[in-house]
Amino acid sequence: MCGLLYKQLIPRKSISHDPPEYILGATYDREVELEHHVIPRMVELFYTSWYIRAGIAEIQSGGKTHWAHAGQWVLFDPMCERGHRLSNGPALVSIRFRISWQGLDYLPPLAGIRIVDGAGKPGMLAAAEALCQANAVEHHPTSAAYFDRQAKFYDWLAMWRAEREALGPATLTLNDPRVLAIIETMTQRISIQPMDYEELQRAVGLSRAQINRVFHEETGLTPRQWMVARVLGDAQRKIRHGAFSLKEIAVSLGFFDASHFTRWHRRQTGQSPTDWRDQQAV
Repeated sequence: MCGLLYKQLIPRKSISHDPPEYILGATYDREVELEHHVIPRMVELFYTSWYIRAGIAEIQSGGKTHWAHAGQWVLFDPMCERGHRLSNGPALVSIRFRISWQGLDYLPPLAGIRIVDGAGKPGMLAAAEALCQANAVEHHPTSAAYFDRQAKFYDWLAMWRAEREALGPATLTLNDPRVLAIIETMTQRISIQPMDYEELQRAVGLSRAQINRVFHEETGLTPRQWMVARVLGDAQRKIRHGAFSLKEIAVSLGFFDASHFTRWHRRQTGQSPTDWRDQQAV
């Protein structure tokens, strides 16, 4: 009854219809260094797309093996746990980007690994090549070169989005305002410490089981999974920034110490924080 009353009291305008923000990450177009040919396990919060220029990619994920060959695209969604083995002189076009939308780092629903034949999509490869070239150096965010790079990013992104829509439309609205309230409450304290369900219950008037259910129905994640992804994302942004020590990152996100954070990061991604940073070339 309390949950129903709360839902009735929240005006529909509390649900944001702001468009997603797309943030370009690392890109490259070259042969893959030997040390990156085999990675047993990794998890990322980026959307990652590979075009196989040369060689063979063997990808393990979810108990399945996927094979990709020269001339094919491989598309990964965030939080896709996988490992790979690249062979036969691998060369890739690689594009990483992330999405920020309504407290999520992706657009629901998440999808599995997709292998797409590139023969019928020459425009997608041409756009990727132009983007890699434009993204080869840093540009000041007020410069013409920066806006040119962004334009090339959106040219490629439109083709990626068209390919993705073959799986069905993305969710562009969170229909339950209680989910937004849950996200807003959790965002106030990003921490690996146990979830404060009493605070969430006060925010939305639901039981713990109801909170987990409504959140999962809208986002595909439990609140705990959302928090783990957010902690990992915040940690990796600080790692990439380079201005924070592992101890500082650990303390800011609720870990006991740097060793605790390093062990946790290895469990989540299969790599230590420093190995993850060094591996960002693939």
